[in-house]
Amino acid sequence: MAIYIYSLIPEFMLRFCAWIIASIMYRMRVTGHEHVPAEGPAVLICNHVTFVDWLLISAGVKRPLRFVMHHAFYKGIIGRTLMRQAKVIPIAGMKESPEIMERAFARVAEELSAGELVCIFPEGKLTPDGELCPFRPGIERIIGTSPVPVVPMVLTNVWGSFFSRQGGKAIAKVPKRFWSAIELRIGSPIPAARVTAAGLQATVQKMLDQE
Repeated sequence: MAIYIYSLIPEFMLRFCAWIIASIMYRMRVTGHEHVPAEGPAVLICNHVTFVDWLLISAGVKRPLRFVMHHAFYKGIIGRTLMRQAKVIPIAGMKESPEIMERAFARVAEELSAGELVCIFPEGKLTPDGELCPFRPGIERIIGTSPVPVVPMVLTNVWGSFFSRQGGKAIAKVPKRFWSAIELRIGSPIPAARVTAAGLQATVQKMLDQE
């Protein structure tokens, strides 16, 4: 029965699995639900600490999301199938593959035009030291093409988990933390006219610094 349901609505089954993972491996608290638009397009941004950030965000945000993630996650039959069914948008750097990058920006514009929520990690990589990395200008290009609100988010207390890079490569060390209390903080939407990479980075850093 589970396989049959998954074949019909894989996206919602994946979201349910994400909720299970977030509940079993972490005790996740979400604040600011009301800041995510109930309908219509928006771009959600978040700091990038672990390889499962997208699953945690999927579990914490009530609406389906279109995540923009590095195309390496599409490697292998299982990864490619999972990412496609989750409607993940693969992206690459300009030096790595201009074609993949341009297709990604085009897909983002299409999804926003269709009224969907798109989630990106503006740092473009996992943090190597637990601190916020500089935001890349891709967010400005997205909003320049699709002037929609940007909703800032932060994940806290996930640095040091099995899926982070603390103490070495992620997912390559003995897990030391289970059922840790983490939080997804969702901030107020920022109008498109006020969006800059530097401004968003300052906003996210301020949210991280909150007690």
